[in-house]
Amino acid sequence: MHFIGAFALLMLYMFLFVALLPILLKTLLKLPNELMRKTQHIAYAFSIFFYTDVFASYPQALLAIGIVLFMFFIGLWMLERKKQYKSWLADRHAHGGELKTSLLQAQMMFAVLITLFGILLPSTHDDIIIISVMTWGFGDALAAVIGKRFGKRKNMLMGADHKKTMLGSHALFLSAFLVISVSLFIITHYVWWSVLVMAVLVAALATIVEAYMKEGFDTFILPLSVALSLYGLILWFEYLGVL
Repeated sequence: MHFIGAFALLMLYMFLFVALLPILLKTLLKLPNELMRKTQHIAYAFSIFFYTDVFASYPQALLAIGIVLFMFFIGLWMLERKKQYKSWLADRHAHGGELKTSLLQAQMMFAVLITLFGILLPSTHDDIIIISVMTWGFGDALAAVIGKRFGKRKNMLMGADHKKTMLGSHALFLSAFLVISVSLFIITHYVWWSVLVMAVLVAALATIVEAYMKEGFDTFILPLSVALSLYGLILWFEYLGVL
């Protein structure tokens, strides 16, 4: 698709599902901030499909990522100066800035994944981009919502963020395992047991990484760790002749 058309579709999606939908959920349905934030989080994760499948090439996708970052960063900067900002959006920082930081990390994460697995490395494994972003999107969202709503026992891993709960970590592991295993079963012809082994190992790594991440840095680190570990395991199984 031509760049302008693809970018227009991306902007329509971002406006409806990443910007407008969360505002409506908060103002009309009065959803809790955390649930609203994570709904926006998942909607944002799905935007990766535009960069990988709608734009004609990965360089075009990188250009679009840069434009989106600039436009939304300026837009959020302007919104933060309005007194209605806190009533419209769920920003946990006293003077705003959380959403801009999350936007920057997410767009940088998209750019790094596309550069690595879409341009620099063989394109036969570019599905890792989507798998890693979906693992982050659903895993982090479920870990936060379930952990904060139902979690009682705090994470006791040495050096981990003790504000996070064991139940939240279990939710992330399960969701990551399901996303990775179902995705690999759908898009590959790998031996079933190798898919399960890779899903368990990568989900376990994702759970550990998320437990230690603070101040939202899991937005960048979690999907990147999933992508690199999954790529490494695929190469290892290919070397062994299993795949």
